[in-house]
Amino acid sequence: MHRKRKWLLVVFIGLLAAVLGACGSEESSADTPSQESQDRPQDGNPDDFVPLSEALEENAIWFGTSATEPGSLTRDTSIGRVFVFHKGAVKYYNYRDPADSTLVEEHLTIEDVVDMSDKEIKKHAKQNGEEVDLGDYSLDIALDDSGNLTEFERLITDQRPEDEKYPTFSSTIMPTNFFDTDFVAIGTSRLVKGGWPASGYLLTKVDKPTIFILDDADTKNKRVTVEEY
Repeated sequence: MHRKRKWLLVVFIGLLAAVLGACGSEESSADTPSQESQDRPQDGNPDDFVPLSEALEENAIWFGTSATEPGSLTRDTSIGRVFVFHKGAVKYYNYRDPADSTLVEEHLTIEDVVDMSDKEIKKHAKQNGEEVDLGDYSLDIALDDSGNLTEFERLITDQRPEDEKYPTFSSTIMPTNFFDTDFVAIGTSRLVKGGWPASGYLLTKVDKPTIFILDDADTKNKRVTVEEY
């Protein structure tokens, strides 16, 4: 009789452990996202994407840098040019000495512009940089080999330095943040004298985290053309 009770107790404990184990497994599954949901890409709302043509219209001040890798953009990154887009025209202020392309002592860094207003930035640029007026601008889309997607966009201007080709905006676009201030950085390049490319990131400050994208061939923006240059 004693042996029978002992056997029944062992069976009861085994059943209880199995039930509790199953409950714990279900609870764990409910609390932990599945691998499928973790691996699934998080698609943003298309309304959150701002085409480059609109970004240039909505954000007047842009900062040209020589940083070529995302990791090389830091608070200490020097700003070589300040671009001003306004009512369909663009000019920039060059902080580099035209004689040897070295930065003037009074140039700005990313950290400097974090707390500066657009008015303060333009004032500083006018006082310390050389103004280059490029006149009216437009954007020209270059499609990829499939003809379906935009590979890059050219900035077409009325005027440009004789030793430079039209600069291009690549699809390398990323939001970034310095001192709790949001920026968006776009990879750019241009061909300078001798055919050597000069590359770097162009940044602008934004009021909130924003995603810029290149314009597509279906754009209705009159300032954008498709493979005309």
